[in-house]
Amino acid sequence: MSIDNLLKESSELKDQINTNNAEIAEKRVQLKKINMDLYQNTDEGLLLIILTIISAIIPPVGIFMPVYVMWRNNKYNSLYKTIIFVSILVIIISLISTYVLLSDTWLKPSNTTVYQIK
Repeated sequence: MSIDNLLKESSELKDQINTNNAEIAEKRVQLKKINMDLYQNTDEGLLLIILTIISAIIPPVGIFMPVYVMWRNNKYNSLYKTIIFVSILVIIISLISTYVLLSDTWLKPSNTTVYQIK
C-alpha cells in the first residue's frame, strides 16, 4: 500500500502533516532571525565614553572608573573599541596625575617661598 493511498484515506493525518510542516517552517524562520536589540546599544556606548572622560578630571577616580567601564562594555556597543582605547588612555593619564599629586603633597613637598609684594 502506498503513502498516497494512506493519505487519501485519512484526512486527519494529512491535516496533521500540514500543521507539522507549517510549524517546522515557522521555527526555521525564527532560528534565522538575529536579535537586533543587542546591536542597539548606542546610548550606552556614548554614556560609557562620557563617564570615562569625566573620570579623568579626578585622578584617583580616573584609575578605577575606566576599569568598571571596560567591564561594563560589550562588543555590541557602538563605540566598543573606542571605549577600550579611551579607558586605557585615561588610566595612564590618571596614574601619572595621581603620582604627581601624591609626590607634590606627601613624598617631596615643594619648598615654595611666598614673598609679599609691597
